[in-house]
Amino acid sequence: MKKTLFSILILVLLVASIVVAPISYADPLPNQTLFDEINTAYATYDEGKATLFGYYFDGVIEVNVLLYHESFKDTNHPEKNPAVEVMTHVNQIFVDVNKAVNTHVEGSDVYNFNNAPSGATISISDHTANLIKTAKMVYSATNGAYNPAVYRLVDLWGFSSRTYMMRNLGVQHGGQPYDRNWYRNDDGRYSYPLPDQKYIDAFKQLCDFDKVILGGEEGRYTLTKSCPDVTVDGVSYGQMLDFGGIAKGYVCDLIEKYWRENGYTQGYVDCGTSSFVLLQNQTGVSFEVGLQNPSNIALVYSTLRLKDVTLSTSGQTIRRYTTDGVTYSHIIDASTGRPANTGIVTTNAIGATSAIDDCLTTALTVFTFDQIKEFYQSDFVRENDIKCIAVHKQDGVHRVLTNIDQSEFAPLQKGFYFSDSLDDGLVKKVAIP
Repeated sequence: MKKTLFSILILVLLVASIVVAPISYADPLPNQTLFDEINTAYATYDEGKATLFGYYFDGVIEVNVLLYHESFKDTNHPEKNPAVEVMTHVNQIFVDVNKAVNTHVEGSDVYNFNNAPSGATISISDHTANLIKTAKMVYSATNGAYNPAVYRLVDLWGFSSRTYMMRNLGVQHGGQPYDRNWYRNDDGRYSYPLPDQKYIDAFKQLCDFDKVILGGEEGRYTLTKSCPDVTVDGVSYGQMLDFGGIAKGYVCDLIEKYWRENGYTQGYVDCGTSSFVLLQNQTGVSFEVGLQNPSNIALVYSTLRLKDVTLSTSGQTIRRYTTDGVTYSHIIDASTGRPANTGIVTTNAIGATSAIDDCLTTALTVFTFDQIKEFYQSDFVRENDIKCIAVHKQDGVHRVLTNIDQSEFAPLQKGFYFSDSLDDGLVKKVAIP
């Protein structure tokens, strides 16, 4: 779950800024299309350009889509403008994937799985099957550092949408025995009491993603929940899945496939400010991509020039709270049952597919510094031509660990250093303000 109103990757468009529809959802203008099934979004058509702006996946994922093409000419007669069909198709991709994997939509595949008893087998859509296949591939490649079966722990620690987005309202309606009441610290920020260890120990047993069994074939896939339930204080809890760490990237991949099959080569998709497809900009060259400073999200610490790539980003700067002086963030380490705490504060993955990139940015946050170095040398990274960036923060020093040639980065800002070792002496060498 990587949701924020600020981009962890800040796109600096060299030729044109993003032009989106107004946020006030009035009747659409002649050059607009309003989409309001599950989501609220506008597509706007201008000379040679089409944009889509809106909120999807329970209305909490902000989406910006921009596509350039010379055929997008007649903005006042939608029936003559191919951009209308393109953006209608893009919107439908979001709607279809949401219906398949939204945790909270009754009747979705994920909802049905999460509410099924242990041992049950359910029918699932091709979308869900594709996500399961990719998730299992990355789960294996990262030794479980990426794991969509951690949802019980995500909810326990207060990071599910039910609790984090709705606070005490979510606790009061459809609550669980392990729920606690949110409260405000002296600084006015929300805090959440820590969970009992008995729940952590029990819910760790529900994180075995190998016990999620995919069966069937295209058009007739099934999913079996073979993980046994656990019991705490007489209450049984079953395994639950959450595809918040991959679904946005999967949507980006579907849009990219559709665009390329139809000859579109200039534009981008920004889904939730964490999952991206970058084609080429309006003049057919690269976008300049700013890498956000995890210590000051209004700034960037460097930039890269990218085109014709997928990418994803994650970080410990969003969906977090501080309790008893310790900050906890939303990415859970299934091996400990606790929020990841390795010093990795922001991660980026480029290449392969956006869905794989999504999974990897989660895994990189769970990995230790040395595990990341080892992962960069893996067959999985090499065979999929994946480029990664992980920033480790210690005593004000930001170490940038990457398998991208350093010459491709703009000069790093003060406080950031390329390094492949925590024993590089930087903390002692650098004067910390």
